[in-house]
Amino acid sequence: MNKYAVRITRLITAAVVFLSLGYNTAQGEGFSKVMIKKIRSTDVSFARDIKVETGTYEQLEIDNISPAHVRKKTSSGMMDKLYISGTVEPLHNVTFAGVMVNAEFLDAEGNVVASEESGVVPRILGLRGVRRGRFTVSTDYNAAIKECKLTLIW
Repeated sequence: MNKYAVRITRLITAAVVFLSLGYNTAQGEGFSKVMIKKIRSTDVSFARDIKVETGTYEQLEIDNISPAHVRKKTSSGMMDKLYISGTVEPLHNVTFAGVMVNAEFLDAEGNVVASEESGVVPRILGLRGVRRGRFTVSTDYNAAIKECKLTLIW
């Protein structure tokens, strides 16, 4: 190998290490917000509290969490869904390209009951150009669900 090939290999290796370290720190560690939210429902038997935790991030923030139960009539009978909606707001000049929200639904013991992903839909609001993204994650309703952990993937 000539000296230029060795230099290029070293530069590529350094760039890959730098990018992977930057990606891991941008994703955040742990959970910053823990909230108890009421599940909205037209059927009072489904209205109850659910614990919602959101991840810690340097560039984006999950906010305005709103859980809801919806009962739909289908050809095979009634179907109950649990929806978790909210907003994602940039803390710095970050685009929403490829941002996904992952929701893990847990039971009282911390076991995963369901895991779902949804994309973030970007919006520009008002004359000042306030940027926010909206998301809605849904899963089949399960009475065992006591907690939801929301994380961002980008």
